[in-house]
Amino acid sequence: MMSKVLFLVAGEQQAEGVEYALSKGCEVHTLDNNPKNPGHKSADFAHYIDVYAEEHVLEIAEAVKPQAVVNFVSSHGMLTGIKVREKLGLKGINRDAYTTVSSKNKFRDFLVKNKMPSPKVYEIEEVDKVLENHDLIAKPVNGGGSKGVIKIDSEKALSSFLESTPVKGEYIIEEYIYYSHRLNGDCFVIDNEVYFMVVGDYYYDSFNGLVSYATAFPSSYDRNLVESYLSEFVKKINYGTGAMNFEFIVRDEELYCIEINPRHSGNYIHEVISQVYGIRAAELNVDILLNQKTQSELVEINQSSNHVKTKCYATVLMYSEVEGIYEKMKISDDIKSCIIKLIEFKVKGDKVNRFETLYDRVALAVMEFESQSQMNSLLLSFRDYYKVELR
Repeated sequence: MMSKVLFLVAGEQQAEGVEYALSKGCEVHTLDNNPKNPGHKSADFAHYIDVYAEEHVLEIAEAVKPQAVVNFVSSHGMLTGIKVREKLGLKGINRDAYTTVSSKNKFRDFLVKNKMPSPKVYEIEEVDKVLENHDLIAKPVNGGGSKGVIKIDSEKALSSFLESTPVKGEYIIEEYIYYSHRLNGDCFVIDNEVYFMVVGDYYYDSFNGLVSYATAFPSSYDRNLVESYLSEFVKKINYGTGAMNFEFIVRDEELYCIEINPRHSGNYIHEVISQVYGIRAAELNVDILLNQKTQSELVEINQSSNHVKTKCYATVLMYSEVEGIYEKMKISDDIKSCIIKLIEFKVKGDKVNRFETLYDRVALAVMEFESQSQMNSLLLSFRDYYKVELR
């Protein structure tokens, strides 16, 4: 019997999975309210529907009866997909786990209850007194991409934050942890087991100390400690099956989990997984959700990264320090040979914002290097290798 696959969101990053499912002989349905998205053009059936219209999506899913429902990278429609999988009895991330990691308040509470290190959270009434001894950081309870994140390191910064805060409860205020390592990575979780993990080090510069401009793989930190932490975490939270992006801070050799995103990173870390494990992450998502990989196959792919590998990888943002209208970007010939994938988010005439959040990026490069020293040297001076031209 022909397998049917339902893709929620049909954008550029989803197109590869759509093409792969078609190549396997699957009947492919795409749901996305943008008729121009490329995934729609290839699909057998394109449904121009908002992925947040849960009842409508569920009606279509019950009529189609797919064997897999795929959310890849995009956060849009993730809860819709979870509800559809629940209704149809399909493999995926468990709803309770999703709602816990998607709320910073619930996530911090979960870590504390399960005796897993977590930044200390403060009530607004405590902040004045705490600020005498510790810097703080305020984050929107629901949000990502460092949007709305504010470091509070003085009475002036605190006053400014309190004056501009919309509604009490929309932000979480926690201790700012000064760290020896700040880590970012992706993995797959399959039946509460961690597979295909990559861990990288964040790079920051003096222009924006809160938003990383690069993540370099592999990390200089012990990946076994990260894997051990995540293996314990996914079982305690009953994660289920699906991709995961994670962020850690290391202080005094202790891992603090700062964030879990129930999807692949929007910074194309799944491309690093593809390089390290010799697979295509977009294809693997489809196979896993269709139950078309045996345990032995998964273990064999997972162990492939243990073979001798000398290459290093990085995902690097290109940005502007000022706002303006985009003209073009010049990239030095010195780094072009290292770029294996370049994603441009702006075209001529687009508005470019000053780099303050992840969403202000102009382009992103997935890069490959011959050694850790080559990678580190280039990343530390990366702003010298490109120029964003504005008018």
